[in-house]
Amino acid sequence: MNSTSFNRIKRVYVQFFKHRKNVDLTILSDLIQSELDDPEIYRILGIDLKDEGQIRQVLTKTYYRQYLRLSCETDSRKALLVVIHSMNLSQRMQSQIFKVVAYPGLLFFLSLVMIIFVNFFLLPMFQNMLLFLGPSMNLSFYQNAFSLFIFSDVLIILCILCILVLVKSNPYLIYSKLEAIKLQNFWSRLLTQQFCDKFLYFYQLGGSINDILRQIQLSSSIVLNNLCFQVLLNLEDGNDLAKSISIINTDLESYFRMNEEGIEITKYLQHYASIQELILMDLIKKYGRILLAYSYLKITFMIVVLYQVMLKPIEMMEKLL
Repeated sequence: MNSTSFNRIKRVYVQFFKHRKNVDLTILSDLIQSELDDPEIYRILGIDLKDEGQIRQVLTKTYYRQYLRLSCETDSRKALLVVIHSMNLSQRMQSQIFKVVAYPGLLFFLSLVMIIFVNFFLLPMFQNMLLFLGPSMNLSFYQNAFSLFIFSDVLIILCILCILVLVKSNPYLIYSKLEAIKLQNFWSRLLTQQFCDKFLYFYQLGGSINDILRQIQLSSSIVLNNLCFQVLLNLEDGNDLAKSISIINTDLESYFRMNEEGIEITKYLQHYASIQELILMDLIKKYGRILLAYSYLKITFMIVVLYQVMLKPIEMMEKLL
């Protein structure tokens, strides 16, 4: 094998099997904000901020691309701070959502597996057993009911998958249609919470409003990126900040109008962001409770059916004896 082939295989191996460095991003962010020099950060965490390869291993692919875009707008340290904050914010929200939906989702899939097993294996087995003991028992009602549950579950899963595919393929189009149906929806509240959180953080780092909006744009998802871009275009056209910021959420206009009157709005924005997060979690819990109730209904129905079917052979044995 020549050296060219070996190097090609090596590059492929590194591409597929390399792992991100196990670095505490919160500590890294604190060290950068403390304005420690690069050698000191390397001594503490073992990461060289001047080495793009190491930064790439610390960040995920998506956030590394955001870091590269931000590095063209500001210095690399501030760009890394902005990206780390965005990454931590996203991970925190994902963790909270997972905690809420984990149990209802798990119970939903377990109940589906149990119903499939009962409908296609246990009920036919009991039917054959009853045929051996005497007259057959009509289980078609139960089988049809189980089939209806299975169909409903598959339909729910397909709907969720279709929504995820549509959102992934053209998120801004789906967001626009959803916003046209309901202005204050789940997605808009999530984006508003992210915008407020990032605005407050980037505001503390310093810079003009345009710089902050630009940083939010470059460190956000496609939809929030596009919304921030529209806000910047409005500002360039001469519109005031409060009116322009209403593109993100109409509620934000009143807060930024207060800012124009000289009122410090940071604590108000923080409070508003917290309210949005609470509303989001409450909505997710509501959907989780509905899914949980539906799963409990399936399991209860399944237990009642199995109890009745299992009692039938005992009753027939008693008659024979």
